Amino acid sequence: MPVLALVGANLGCDGKTTAQGDSTADKSGRLTGFVRDAKSGDSVNFFNPEGKTTNDKDDNSGVNQIWVLVDGNIVSAKPCGTEDKDLSLQAGCYTVGDLPTGAKLPIFVTHSSYERFASSFTIDPTVTTAAFPGSSGTGPVFADKPQAYGNIKLFPKGVNYDQVVETTFDGSGDVVGVADVSVRCVLCSGNSLDVLGAASPSNLLSPETDANPIVSGTTDSNGKVTFAGSSLTKGGKYGCGAHATNPLNGDVISKTPSCAGSGTFIAGISDPTVTLALTSEAADGLVALFSNIDDPEEAIGASGPVTIVLNRAASVYTGTTDCQDGSVTAGTVADGTAPALTTDANDDDAESVTVSIDTAGTTVTVTPNFSTAISNDRFVNFAFGGIYLVPSSGLTQDVISRVGTPVDTAGFSLTTFTTPATCTLFNGLGNVSDLANVRTGAAQGTTGRLVN
Repeated sequence: MPVLALVGANLGCDGKTTAQGDSTADKSGRLTGFVRDAKSGDSVNFFNPEGKTTNDKDDNSGVNQIWVLVDGNIVSAKPCGTEDKDLSLQAGCYTVGDLPTGAKLPIFVTHSSYERFASSFTIDPTVTTAAFPGSSGTGPVFADKPQAYGNIKLFPKGVNYDQVVETTFDGSGDVVGVADVSVRCVLCSGNSLDVLGAASPSNLLSPETDANPIVSGTTDSNGKVTFAGSSLTKGGKYGCGAHATNPLNGDVISKTPSCAGSGTFIAGISDPTVTLALTSEAADGLVALFSNIDDPEEAIGASGPVTIVLNRAASVYTGTTDCQDGSVTAGTVADGTAPALTTDANDDDAESVTVSIDTAGTTVTVTPNFSTAISNDRFVNFAFGGIYLVPSSGLTQDVISRVGTPVDTAGFSLTTFTTPATCTLFNGLGNVSDLANVRTGAAQGTTGRLVN
């Protein structure tokens, strides 16, 4: 019987919380999953049976732990199973019960033989009848409890897996490696440990890290660049892009980063060498690799700023500074004085926000300019727009990428945007598209949480 079929077929889950949380919160949710060695695929057991299987419990005296943080308290995982605990332990099945639904919860895994793992999940309060994915049965695991599934893959300690990205270009029928190409790879979001191209999802929790979500390098004479395993998030899915500074046989070549297709790899899982196919630059342009507001619930700080990291050097399109604008919400718990931004007062400058680009041209910073600062407010959001960017060099300089429409107008025509007169030049302007964000797979976000 397939391992994933165990829960649907004959395993129940009866774990109870070991923490004292908020008794008024809805804590009917449950997280269940399996733990595997990422390289061998073997099950990893976290539970220490006493005697035979009469009193299974988590190993409170050791470092082998799976736990969720709820209301500042630790909720420990327990082994699945009431009918066959031996089978549950062998399968590496865990469950965490009595969890809040509808809230983002962090989960942590520590083990003496494996790298520390951290991720997060949300239990949909409406999902109460779904069978465990991969189950051969048709009935629910728990018909009366909201549930989520989070399988985990762990990497052995002390082992790094270097990743080689090889660039290729088919200029005239001969596919060749390209030297001196700048390659940048971004850590993608989503179920990163899913097998690339798999027909069905495996409900694997994505590893989360505070490390820099991008790695970059320049190809050698053979068209290859090597990223040290120590610089990569093990189990993280990366999408790579590239831009050649110098033309190759008259062609300016590049590859827009993407979390699918050529140049995608999973650190520690994919083949040691992956191919990144370059094309004529005319097919590629400017994208955001990631920003610090990709997670709309993560606070970036009371004064911001928003940072957007690009795949290549860019500049603000000439004459569009006054298109830039911003606003803030008042927050849900205020001290009586709502925060506010400086009002755009004339046609000479955009006073509500300051937009700057670093000397490399690859990091855009959007800073709110407060007339009334945040004070004891919670859940304050910062919205911005009207930022128009173009590549600093190459064939695509006439392609304009937009980060949000100006906040003061409801549409792109800008006919109701009365203050900055220069913005009216954009009425009917072609070659303008929303800046895409590689990590989120959507248009670059334009609203960030300042404080929670």
